[in-house]
Amino acid sequence: MLKMLQFVSTSVIVLSVASIALGQAGAVSDITAEFITDHHGTTIGSPLSYSISESIPPEPGAITQLFPGLTIDFYEPSAPGSGVPPQISDRLHIDPYQVTVTSDDENPLASRPGAIVIPASANETFLPFSIFVHSDGDGQASESDHLVITVGYYGPGTGAVVLDLLFPETPDPSAEGTPFTILGASYDVLEASLTGVTSVSDYFDHSPITGYFISSDNPADYDPNLIPDGIVIEDGLAADPFYGGDLTYSLGFTSDGNVPEPSSVILLGTGAAAILLLGRRRFLSTRRRS
Repeated sequence: MLKMLQFVSTSVIVLSVASIALGQAGAVSDITAEFITDHHGTTIGSPLSYSISESIPPEPGAITQLFPGLTIDFYEPSAPGSGVPPQISDRLHIDPYQVTVTSDDENPLASRPGAIVIPASANETFLPFSIFVHSDGDGQASESDHLVITVGYYGPGTGAVVLDLLFPETPDPSAEGTPFTILGASYDVLEASLTGVTSVSDYFDHSPITGYFISSDNPADYDPNLIPDGIVIEDGLAADPFYGGDLTYSLGFTSDGNVPEPSSVILLGTGAAAILLLGRRRFLSTRRRS
């Protein structure tokens, strides 16, 4: 029986399998991009990146998007020459949800009571949400899978872990995992002017997010109606062939009409890589303690 978890989160993810561009030619005001990587740093699926033009809509303005769900499957590789196809072993699924961005680069926005504040030191660039999933490899007897959700990351020493679950190995054909619900949250993103005055430049809001992680060697435990957006192969690491596989999903947001889009995306990708390393180190540390 899967246990339902519900907690207040400062997190958000943007989920899609296609690129979306909002606005027309002109200065870019806001960018939201997703990063989906495995333990080799390989991009999984077709990550979404969309931008909002400085003038579309005229600022101040709010843009709301309904994003479709995301499904990532893990597969155990078959033995060379066995003729047996790879077998599904895990699934991460996230349901559709809404994200709203409100921006005004000309006039400060009002601070909102209860909103999570991203300080001006973040340079209007942060990861509202990151999820790390580890799937066990062959030869692991005491551990199976690990799920970590981190929110509010904008640089070294920042962010908070709101969920950290290590699933013990259970006898087959028992399934492991959990559904999760992340309550909706609001962010106020701050910027500092040339005179040092700090103000709110953007609002970033998301609706509640629901999803689940499941691990099972029984194919019948997986919803056949869900078509995966990407696949992770549990092929281990050079230093540990029994390591299994990792997935890190992160959403990045940046707001700065004076920064070219490629530079913004590079900054966000660097943060996503940092979250990946944090999740992997946390798992390895837990494994050594057990």
